Amino acid sequence: MQPPAINTACLFTPDHTGHGERVALACCGGRLAALWDTAECIEIHVWNGSGWSCQGSSILTGLGLHGRVDVLRKMRVRLLICGAMSGCVRNILEANGIMVQPWITGSQDVVLAALGKNRLASLLMPGCGGRGRCRREGQTRGSKNQKMRR
Repeated sequence: MQPPAINTACLFTPDHTGHGERVALACCGGRLAALWDTAECIEIHVWNGSGWSCQGSSILTGLGLHGRVDVLRKMRVRLLICGAMSGCVRNILEANGIMVQPWITGSQDVVLAALGKNRLASLLMPGCGGRGRCRREGQTRGSKNQKMRR
């Protein structure tokens, strides 16, 4: 069964400057960071109608959650693409107007190519089962309602 497509159509509509929305990739060592908390930097990209254009980057090392949110807001990021992320952190980012697509894996080039073709779902981390998250919301390890798989 194919994972559901992630709707990225909103990324290709011009903003008030006539350019596409700003997309941030949370990076570590030339790839998407496996975990948002360990991302060393973000790279900002904009769709220019025919491809992705890098608009800059910012170092995240040493910043806590609120510092990272401030960086994303100052850089006018509309969508953050990253590896694993807790639901609490995602809620904080989304409350600050930043859409989040977590659980994505791959190099920056592969991720941008998939995003341009609306195929990010093909890069979901193993074990996410196409839902875009690895556990059902509201359940944690040890939850009475969580079924154990053997």
